[in-house]
Amino acid sequence: MKTYPQRIAALGALPDEPFRTDLLLAMQRRLAVARSVPLVHRLMAERSSGGGKTGQWLRSIRQERQRVQHQPAVVVALDRFLYHAGVALPDETAESTELEFP
Repeated sequence: MKTYPQRIAALGALPDEPFRTDLLLAMQRRLAVARSVPLVHRLMAERSSGGGKTGQWLRSIRQERQRVQHQPAVVVALDRFLYHAGVALPDETAESTELEFP
């Protein structure tokens, strides 16, 4: 995960545009999910232990979503992961941008 951004940048120079586009999109989706896995794991652990730091992990997850908000396909992949992990996403029309844990 540490070298993924550099790999994505290097592969951005591939001459085959359709292949490059598809490859980079797949890599960006994987990176977004990979960055969120430890946050969701910590959120779940905090919740099951009754700790009070769930808000911290929810904010971190929200920041990861904001990081990729300019890439709709990446957001969809991340949202699907969060949904299946049990992290409820805010309603598009809701004023709050907080994520909730069901």
